[in-house]
Amino acid sequence: MDPLPTSFASTRVAVHTLAEHVLCAVRYAAVGRIGLSPVGDGIATPPFDGRVVGLRGVELVDTSRHGDRRSTLSTLRSAGAFFGVVPGAPPLWTPSTNGDPDATLDVEFSAVAALAAWFALVSTALATVHRSASQTLWPEHFDLAVTVAGATYGGSPGDTTHSEPYLYITPPGDPVPDGDRQFWNEPFGASLSYDRITGAADAVGFLTEAMARMAAIPTEVGS
Repeated sequence: MDPLPTSFASTRVAVHTLAEHVLCAVRYAAVGRIGLSPVGDGIATPPFDGRVVGLRGVELVDTSRHGDRRSTLSTLRSAGAFFGVVPGAPPLWTPSTNGDPDATLDVEFSAVAALAAWFALVSTALATVHRSASQTLWPEHFDLAVTVAGATYGGSPGDTTHSEPYLYITPPGDPVPDGDRQFWNEPFGASLSYDRITGAADAVGFLTEAMARMAAIPTEVGS
């Protein structure tokens, strides 16, 4: 994997903030759903009411049958005004990012590109291992994930306890279902850090191994 830009962490936080307080809020206000999707150059909502809103590169983009509207990202307040929504996370969880509407949201182009590349790798790995599962980029945790047989497989670009991106699996039962704490190295299950991933094959291998380990556990133990 390519080295991450020095601005990656701050850009990740800014994009997560935008996702949690504005992008998902636009979709939630329209159709009552919050899930987002990675796109080639950023993140966006799935289509709703003939509309898609998102961050493409360092620009806010609102796409409809009338074409594209674009604006520079600066604050939650200005982003909300551009998309026509009052900034604020839907009342479904406690926000994990700063909802100050006037705080500056600094994003850097190469860092957004690295974020998009990470989510693309996660998406490829998830589709390889769980081809028919529906992928969702959840705005509250800012991770791309699927749930299969009660287990969650996903990838995060980083959070308060992980400074860099990582893949993860949360099993449906015991966080250490087979007793191997070297593999199940997290309180919630297992993770594979960015510095141990050289490409999609490593990601697929990790997710496949986790699936095989859980399949080998007797139902009454793993459920």
